[in-house]
Amino acid sequence: MLPAVQRPQLLVADQWRDYQLVDCGDGMKQERWGPYTLVRPDPQVLWPRRGTEPGARWEHWDGFYHRSEAGGGRWEFRRPLPEHWEIRYDALGLTFKIRPTSFKHTGLFPEQAVNWDWIDSTVRAAGRDVSVLNLFGYTGAASCAAARAGASVCHVDAAEGMVKWCRENAALSGLADAPIRYIAVFQSREATAVGPVTSTRPTDGQVLSVLRAAVGYAGGTAGFIDVLDATKIVDMGYAARSSLYQQSSAGLVASTQAFERAAHSAAPPPLFPYRGEGIGTGHTLATA
Repeated sequence: MLPAVQRPQLLVADQWRDYQLVDCGDGMKQERWGPYTLVRPDPQVLWPRRGTEPGARWEHWDGFYHRSEAGGGRWEFRRPLPEHWEIRYDALGLTFKIRPTSFKHTGLFPEQAVNWDWIDSTVRAAGRDVSVLNLFGYTGAASCAAARAGASVCHVDAAEGMVKWCRENAALSGLADAPIRYIAVFQSREATAVGPVTSTRPTDGQVLSVLRAAVGYAGGTAGFIDVLDATKIVDMGYAARSSLYQQSSAGLVASTQAFERAAHSAAPPPLFPYRGEGIGTGHTLATA
């Protein structure tokens, strides 16, 4: 007899009041977002709807997202909806902006609430100052959860609009003055000037080391430099590699080509071309 399959415990986001998964099936899901009910596609919904015939109409909705065979899609609204509205996650005292986007997202993945709860409990139980690096942070629900629990947060996303959305969510949650650093990072062409390069902020080195990153910075505490030395991060700080930097009216700047040569590695190929120049001088890689 084959041994029984051991599966991890299923974590359910069951602390919601303002959100509800009403129904799902046939590649679609029906959700209540505060006062409004939306129906939209979900490729992970592989099972048929219970109690209905295949292809049955969805009822009792305010907004319905229709996919296009050419790609993308459009929203159909049965009654006028505001451009955006707010819902609360009372378990952590967080408030989020909801907006039906042209690509069928709403700005929040509510099933991730179990991770927000874990972040909250982990940060509070740490018994020390905690710094959180949230990569691909989207609209910042996890960043807000970490900041609410008392952590210092660096929120990073590739879309400036998502970073601004995170800032809005933080303000709605009473975290406008919380220690959250907002960074939009994107890749276009080679950046002839990246900067101004500033001092480092203490961050968990083991988190950064996963990226096998090359880190450039103007200066930092001795403790953080020790953390860098103990990881696989390539230290390209000004003190160690001053030749990589130039002085400008804005402060220290560097170039991606200089960093690549010093690190003896090439940058990853662009995911897609940008239409125009980056923000700032040349093709800027990052903006804070």
